[in-house]
Amino acid sequence: MWSLLNPLMKSRARLDETTMRELFAADPDRFKTFSVKAGHFYTIIGYEGVPSINNFFYSKSFAYQFAGPFTHWGGLATWHLNDRITLQGGLVNGWDSLDRTKDSTTGLASIKYTAPENLWSLSFSMVTGNEPSAVATQFETRTRYSLIFTAHPAERWEYVFHHHYAYQNQGKVDGGTARWYGIDNYLYYALTDQWRAGLRFEWMRDEAGTRVGGNPVRDNPNLGPFAGSFYSLSAGLNYRPHPNVLIRPEVRADWFDGQRSPYNDGLNKNQVLAAINGRVAMVGSSVPRLPEMINVATNNLLRLPFVVRISSFVRNVSRDTFHASRSYFAKLLT
Repeated sequence: MWSLLNPLMKSRARLDETTMRELFAADPDRFKTFSVKAGHFYTIIGYEGVPSINNFFYSKSFAYQFAGPFTHWGGLATWHLNDRITLQGGLVNGWDSLDRTKDSTTGLASIKYTAPENLWSLSFSMVTGNEPSAVATQFETRTRYSLIFTAHPAERWEYVFHHHYAYQNQGKVDGGTARWYGIDNYLYYALTDQWRAGLRFEWMRDEAGTRVGGNPVRDNPNLGPFAGSFYSLSAGLNYRPHPNVLIRPEVRADWFDGQRSPYNDGLNKNQVLAAINGRVAMVGSSVPRLPEMINVATNNLLRLPFVVRISSFVRNVSRDTFHASRSYFAKLLT
């Protein structure tokens, strides 16, 4: 059975297994005050990032998966005004695109303030430019902003509030402006030096059903439009038995408030997912200095009452570190 978010919140052709994730040239001296990079790099919009290993949860939020860009081709400057304020600004060729039928310059900017002793921080980022509308050959203005508030109220606690909003001119099939927006809440607690617990609650509204949907390239039959509100609640753990080892179990519930049924091949308005992910990092001088990434994905879906899916095996070879990650995905039929 296919889930709308199967497998593991990875869809959209933007980051297919053969895509080069990130390649850019940056200031070689790594100035602490000002730096510039140009090339292919991850977006600065949103809270969760493209590399799964940098996120607490193994599954991805709707805000990450369907609401914004993943990568950009272009240039980005970062300026640390002082220990508290950081500015970023750049020009890129739109969302997830190197070359397209109508190349267009898109603006990218952000500002972040961090309070003394890292008690809290507040950031605001925005991307705006011309993107494909409901008519594939017609490009119209698309703008998205992301507001992130992070607080550390006590030594072991961390809270993150993420609000995002976006619109696309002529984004509806019958004309008019399409809008999508939402709120994500994250709460983390350090149980011990090795164990960390986390909760995530999300609401995302796709007003016209223009954003959320399955990917036909991956034979996912849960195709939109799904106009309405999507909700998700995730609970997970991060376990580090060794500094180079990370194990991430997670349980997630999704439900939809709208006319159609986006889960289980269009039969259900809710689903429960379970996943576990493990990562091992090995540091040594024998690791190649040239960064490279090898992704091997298996898509053998076992059609059983309890569906288990081997979703990915990733080797990320960088200058100093080798990462091996194997993940398992389970969909509990409800």
